[in-house]
Amino acid sequence: MKFIRFLLLLSCTSIAYSQAKPLNEKELFESGLAAYRSKLYPTSIKTFESMIANFPEGDHYTAGLLMLSKSYEKMRYFKKSITVADELITVYPGSKYIDDALYTRAQSYYGNDDYTSAIKDLTLLRTTSKEKHLQSRSDSLIRRIIQNNLSSIRIRKMMETGNDPELLSVLNSQYVTNLMSQKRYAFLQKFIDSSLQKKNQLSTNKAFRDILKQINNKTDGPVRFGFITSLTGSNSETGRSIKSGVELAVSEHNRSYTPSIELVIYDDQSDIIQAIHAAKELSADDGISAIIGPVESSAMAAAAVVADQHHIPIISPTATKSGLTQIGPYVYQANVNIESRSEAIARYAVEALGLRTFAILSPSDLYGDIASTAFAQSVEKIGGRMIVIEKFYDNTTDFKGQLVHLRKMGFIDRALRQTSFRFLSKLTTQQVDSIYAKHYPIDSTSNDGEYNVPMEFIDALFLPVYTDDIKYIAPQLAFYNIKTQLLGGDNWYDQTELRLHQNYINGVMFVSESFMDPANPEVKHFNETFMKTNGILPSREASYGFDLMNMLSSFVQAGYYTSEEIQVELNKGLAWNGIHNKIIFTNDSRVNSSVHILQFSNGQIKKKSK
Repeated sequence: MKFIRFLLLLSCTSIAYSQAKPLNEKELFESGLAAYRSKLYPTSIKTFESMIANFPEGDHYTAGLLMLSKSYEKMRYFKKSITVADELITVYPGSKYIDDALYTRAQSYYGNDDYTSAIKDLTLLRTTSKEKHLQSRSDSLIRRIIQNNLSSIRIRKMMETGNDPELLSVLNSQYVTNLMSQKRYAFLQKFIDSSLQKKNQLSTNKAFRDILKQINNKTDGPVRFGFITSLTGSNSETGRSIKSGVELAVSEHNRSYTPSIELVIYDDQSDIIQAIHAAKELSADDGISAIIGPVESSAMAAAAVVADQHHIPIISPTATKSGLTQIGPYVYQANVNIESRSEAIARYAVEALGLRTFAILSPSDLYGDIASTAFAQSVEKIGGRMIVIEKFYDNTTDFKGQLVHLRKMGFIDRALRQTSFRFLSKLTTQQVDSIYAKHYPIDSTSNDGEYNVPMEFIDALFLPVYTDDIKYIAPQLAFYNIKTQLLGGDNWYDQTELRLHQNYINGVMFVSESFMDPANPEVKHFNETFMKTNGILPSREASYGFDLMNMLSSFVQAGYYTSEEIQVELNKGLAWNGIHNKIIFTNDSRVNSSVHILQFSNGQIKKKSK
């Protein structure tokens, strides 16, 4: 199927018909070949495109495909080069140009960073081609890719699936060289011991035994972790706090254990492009065992794509965006996403507190939408009922419209005896006012007296709001006489703000990924050590970094140093007991699922459930 010709007819203007006297197929081919040999690749591309489009049944068609693919490759149009080479290889398998097309496609795969596909084509060429120069060039490019472009993990995976003896020999040698340079002597000894026990071993047996003698009694070098954080820019306060916690954990590990841990730190400047650059630099460093960070969800998503492609575990201490771990199997979130937090507080309200009817007041932004949707869906799923969902825009300070409507909907739900949320949510403002006036006639001229009757018919109000919103919402809830159990998101964890408005919100319950229990000896030790080291008390973000680094430190203490070993341990699932929270990963989820349900009562924050 000549799909290339179809595309070219749509996209290019034929050189053959732009001349006063149209060139024939042979003339076009020779003209394109001359341009290619003179390194005039844009001209050769146009010429071969024209020849292929206008002479699909010609004698030079397959030769034209090859030269067009080669011209695209020279111009670094790798995807186009691969597409053209694919047609030649698949549609014309008997062509005498197949070997050249395979090599050109391998070069384009290599240029496009698809090293596995490049090696596959090159290995086929090296073993089947009768052209010695192509065999030699293929062998040389294979060795260059393995030496310069493949991480130890990729080499190991290729060794597990490969069956070509010469390729396996090159892979084995490079893998051993990498482990030697990384000073991973314990892992290297296990690998060589395992290799020597296998039958039909390669010619590397003697070399392996020599290496065992060299590394005998050698101590492993430092285990190196990449760390991408925001030291400058809009997220710098959070980024520096996390860094202080990570560094404290590294310091404590290095005082007590060997091998030591070394951090390779990059500042992403609170910028996605810089996060990608940092991830590329760390991924190119074959000695990096895992990457911590970035701080912000969008930067984490960008960096995670790079790390996952290179098979390096990357774990963010603070990212909350959903779907990040779907990027790939090497991506982890140590923080709990917004949906999970909202679902947790919903379950607690229904199952532990026995509440049945709910309302929501949330900001009209991505955070508010995600939190309110997850809460509402969870409530309905486990047997509760939603009455009303109210939204407000940024910088809102007067919540009369939302709270009066919420209040009326509570009375209406009582009057209509548990009507479905689907029906209630479709009521217009005029219908709400009409139904309300019918069942609860109130003297509209008495503004003060209008709210004398408390609205107590909604069991709980979920408020996934920002900390700055609390000071406006709290007194207005009291003014509009809304009596209900208040439920909050993680932004309610601000003891100063809570105490300022204690009279209005006493008893509020909220979900949090963090709780630093002052009675916990480990928390006390952390606070004292941090204060001694940094001169200030730690923030919550510092504890996130401290716990995540301690979790990675536990792998090192157990003898798991390389990125592939750490990935294996993470994949098994774990429940790491940190000082701010557990970090839980399972076989089904690489997003932490552990949260705290907290309550603010009489000036104190206490844990209700975990």
